[in-house]
Amino acid sequence: MFEQLVWHDDRFELGGFSFLLGQHRRDKMGGGDTGFIFGKGPRLLDQYQALWGTNPPPPQSHILELGINDGASAAFWSMILRPSRFATLDLASWEDTPYFNHWLKSPACESQVTTHWKTNQADANRLREIVAEDLDGRLDYVFGDASHLYEPSKVSFETLFPLLRPGGQYIIEDWSWGCWPNLPDDFPLPRGSELHPLVAEIAVAAGRMAGFLVGSGPKNTLAPFIARVTILADIAVVERGPADASKVPNFTLDTYITRRK
Repeated sequence: MFEQLVWHDDRFELGGFSFLLGQHRRDKMGGGDTGFIFGKGPRLLDQYQALWGTNPPPPQSHILELGINDGASAAFWSMILRPSRFATLDLASWEDTPYFNHWLKSPACESQVTTHWKTNQADANRLREIVAEDLDGRLDYVFGDASHLYEPSKVSFETLFPLLRPGGQYIIEDWSWGCWPNLPDDFPLPRGSELHPLVAEIAVAAGRMAGFLVGSGPKNTLAPFIARVTILADIAVVERGPADASKVPNFTLDTYITRRK
């Protein structure tokens, strides 16, 4: 998938643009005019290669990304996956960087890309509006790379997963940070908000839905709603099943989690 990338010690080049590794955006200028600040390392890209290497997402998809930073991920996936529409949002009050705007105006940007700052991933109504307005009501892939916190990430999943087309994928990045041993005292994410319980709840809900297909009881139309859950070290991928979303009103994970006493 990533044969276009030209690697250097601290960056790679793609489509004539530079992606800096091992850095984080710290102010509204981001990478300025020297390059994108790319928060995904080689290990994460290796996992996407394992996920999509032989069956990458088709071009002309409609993609929503939660988390902008300085736009590096939006530019990267737009050039790699070649979607027709790509919408991205972030809670921060920053704005698009000069380097990102330079990319938007370049021939390397072949997609219709929109950014939404000051937008909370837990604002369910706004998420639905962005899908309707920016993506024309069609949602093929979601990249969850925003807060990395349990509560807002759960709202995003429960809102957007029913909007995915059958076969579409919801990807939760960096889900495993709460599993890492010996987190430093200055780790930026608060304890008690770990993301891995959300992945566990999704897996349990998928198991319960599948359970309706066995035994002598009646079949439940919700059974194929979650078709598959693929868990890698840093990404969890939830594939939408063929169930009619209208048969899953007000979808919440808690409805499909069995907690035996």
